[in-house]
Amino acid sequence: MDSTSEMNANGPSNGQEVLGLLPSFHSFELGKRDNAISVLESLDRELTIKSLLKLLRDADSDVRCDAAEGLMRIDSKLGTEAVLPLLADPDANVRWHTCGLIYDFGDQRATARLVEVLRNDPEGYVRLFAADALGRVGDLWAIPSLRDAEQFDTGQDHEGRRVSEVAKEAIETIQQRGRRGQSI
Repeated sequence: MDSTSEMNANGPSNGQEVLGLLPSFHSFELGKRDNAISVLESLDRELTIKSLLKLLRDADSDVRCDAAEGLMRIDSKLGTEAVLPLLADPDANVRWHTCGLIYDFGDQRATARLVEVLRNDPEGYVRLFAADALGRVGDLWAIPSLRDAEQFDTGQDHEGRRVSEVAKEAIETIQQRGRRGQSI
């Protein structure tokens, strides 16, 4: 079942409106993305969250990514819990995008799942972004896994950045923050 028929059959009344706003997250048109986020925030919160949660299971990977972003922007606490399973999505781009959302919204509850991605994801660019997100989240618990990645991970992203280098930067960021007694 595609996202449109699912929203009509099972979703709340604003499901179509929510689905229609998600492509605006990719717009380069000035203000269009911010406007879409504002509209999402103005809709009935409970129904919007219910719609976005359903869309996290959509067959279209772009819809899953956009729904995850919408959810994080509306309620990052609830969103973090809801999007963490996407770190195991079959689509590498969804896993990468989810690491990016966690980087943007930083939540220590994501540390264990990000470490799992860093250690086990088959794609270097996903592992790289997991390391980056771990640095941003700033949990000391991640340092041993980041050290392993720094020493042994030869993966890289599409721009040639190495997982090992990003892991080293993440360790430094976490340690500096710890020395200053800061958190995100």
